[in-house]
Parts: sequence; structure tokens; C-alpha cells
Amino acid sequence: MRNLFVYGTLMCEDIMEDVAGCLPVRLPGRLSGYERRVVKGEQYPGLVPGAAGRVDGLVYRDVPGFAWARLDSFEGDMYQRKPVLVELTGDGDPALTFLPLAPVRWQTVELDELGPITDRSGLVERAAAAFDELRGAGEQAAWMLRFVLRGGCPAAPLLEDDDTLEEIADELQARLGALSVELIAENVTRPMDVADWFDQPHLLGLALEVAAQARHDDDLVLRLSPAVLAETVGTEADHKRAYLRALLADIEPALADALLKEVV
Repeated sequence: MRNLFVYGTLMCEDIMEDVAGCLPVRLPGRLSGYERRVVKGEQYPGLVPGAAGRVDGLVYRDVPGFAWARLDSFEGDMYQRKPVLVELTGDGDPALTFLPLAPVRWQTVELDELGPITDRSGLVERAAAAFDELRGAGEQAAWMLRFVLRGGCPAAPLLEDDDTLEEIADELQARLGALSVELIAENVTRPMDVADWFDQPHLLGLALEVAAQARHDDDLVLRLSPAVLAETVGTEADHKRAYLRALLADIEPALADALLKEVV
């Protein structure tokens, strides 16, 4: 069992008991190094790092195991549970401090011009530049960022490792002063001219030929279809063809990258 520090809605006993399915013993506490800010468009608060900040709240002691899944579900994806050091401030009621409010802004940033990026530092600089363009001059907001990477990139092999992506995300979070940063490599491939591989007597040449033929051969594209498609596609042949051809659009770089991975 662990302790839980709360600073907003869950300070209310009735709400805590309803959400967690129990009401643990509670004590007033204070968290230093953070500030309480309102979440943009909502009535509840969030915490952002602030060296001189402090937040008064409550510490629920020995929260049982079954309660944590309920608490996580109540808070939702926007919140992250993490260990913190809380000072217990006594037996009296906590003195709430209402700080100046600033919005929390969630933003997805798509990066698809990755040709010049050859290493980790290049990616950090590209993401930081994109964020500077996004952020307005003088805008006061706490940012939660998701960078989605797409397209040809010389550093593609580096981005195949989840641990490396997480390390780069942590570096960006520190540099940008963001609440959180997530880095997603979505169909990032090594740059190559696939025309050089067409009409060649190997598996890649055959795969490229099939992909090209499927764009105008109605029977072939249906033969390539899996037995079960998403329910939203429907059962009409024309709908299936349109859906499958959308999936096959610009597939050549991904085919080349996958089939050449073992030999390059």
C-alpha cells in the first residue's frame, strides 16, 4: 500500500470515497517545487513544475491496492501518477493557496521534413524549432506535447529503438520546459530512390510490382484484402477497393525499408 497526495477535487471526502471505494486516513501536506494551475477549459487544477512554488493539499495514508485503478480511471490520460516528497504540515486543516491561473495546452506537432536529420541532436533542434514556431510570443501556458515523425529520415535506424525515443523525449521536455513530451516515429524510413529497385529479380522488386499493379487492377486489390476489414469499411466491393488503395498509397518507401533492413 502507498500514500496519495491530492490537491483538488479528491480533497473532498465524499468524492474520494466514491471514486476510490474507500476513505483512507488523511493528513494535511505540502508539496514544494510545483504550482497549482487550472486546466484550460476545465474547472479542475493540474500541477506544473515551479522552483519557488508550493501546493497545499492532503495525504491519504495507506491507500489499498484495489483503489489505484479506480483513481487512475477517474483522473484520465491527462494526468500522470509519479512519486513525490511531501511534507506533512500538522493535524489541522490544510491552508489552500490559490495561485495565478495559466492554461494547460495539449498539442500534437507533426514533423515530416526529416531529410536533413542525421542524428539525435539534429532531431532535437528540429523539434525545438517547430515548437518555437507554434508558441506565440509571450504566451504563458503549460505545454503537453506529442511530436509525430513521418517520412524519409537518415536517422531512421536510431528512431526504431523505444528507449532512445524516450531519452530524446526527456531531453526535449527539459529543454522546452514542457509538462510532458511524447515522441512517436510513425512510418519513418531511410531515404532511398525506390525506382532503382523496380523490375529487379528479387523479393523487393516483386513487392513493388504488385503494389503498383494493385493501384489499377480491381481484382488484384481485392485478392490482397484480408478476410476481415474494419466494420466502417462496409461490404461493398467499391468501398473495399477505395479503403485498400488508401492504405497502399505511397507504400513503396515502407516496403523498401522493411525488405532491405536485414542487408543494409
